[in-house]
Amino acid sequence: MNTVPILPPVLDDRRLRKMAEETSCETAERFAAGYRRLLPHRVQRMTDSVRVEETEAAMDAALSLKTSSALVGALRMERICLHLQQALDRSESHTAEKACQEAEDHLPHLTAALANRVVAQN
Repeated sequence: MNTVPILPPVLDDRRLRKMAEETSCETAERFAAGYRRLLPHRVQRMTDSVRVEETEAAMDAALSLKTSSALVGALRMERICLHLQQALDRSESHTAEKACQEAEDHLPHLTAALANRVVAQN
């Protein structure tokens, strides 16, 4: 029996709402806007590092993107970055490249979700 893995949501608004509660709506908005603005560059940096086999740079990029993705609620991107880190730890270049491709494929979906998000409701 084949089972289809359950994917985390593209974006969990509860994370940004929690950030807004703990800081301010403005802080959460700035963080989300900065994350969205830098996201294509960060995915590209991660992918380029994997392609040229710069493992340390790829690991740094994956860890950074995983952490900021967790904060903004980009749960699927967070999971992709975790898989990339695990592949790099095991020196599985094919799996690492596959994770990067998944990140690139997911990028437009995440960007759209971020554009339509709700940080806080008053």
